[in-house]
Amino acid sequence: MAGGVPAFCQGRPPADSASSPYLLRIQRTMPESVTCVLLRHDGQFHLENSHGDHTKVFEGSLPSSKLLKVQRMLDNGDLPRLPQTQQNSAGTSGASEILQVSIFRADHWQNLVFVVDNFGQRIPRSLVPLLSWMDSLHKQPSRQLDEDENKNNCQSPAKIELKRRP
Repeated sequence: MAGGVPAFCQGRPPADSASSPYLLRIQRTMPESVTCVLLRHDGQFHLENSHGDHTKVFEGSLPSSKLLKVQRMLDNGDLPRLPQTQQNSAGTSGASEILQVSIFRADHWQNLVFVVDNFGQRIPRSLVPLLSWMDSLHKQPSRQLDEDENKNNCQSPAKIELKRRP
């Protein structure tokens, strides 16, 4: 089960919210499938559903009313107060699900990782509405993109710059 904190969430926090156009990245990894979503502050989304060797890639835009509902889910309840969680790589072999959630919070990323297993760890109740939203996202108007050209594991695009080294 691949994963980890997304590259755009690691390291130092951005200087201000204008430095990150992204609101949310969520990835749900199960034994037979991986689903991830990258959502921008303006409502544009990138959705990938992988089953075996095949991935379906979709992009679309949420209407402002649905984006507002997502923002309220992210800001209400216990979700903003959930502690940053580190994935225990030794305990993931028997996992039935790995949930990674990264939420941009004004000046930093709140990164949460939950490994659901047979030993009692469960997904916090405050994340259930967000998972329901993610499961229903495929019903939103979107366009399907070519898998080979557009699959990126819901990572933010990064400009690669080569530097001359001594």
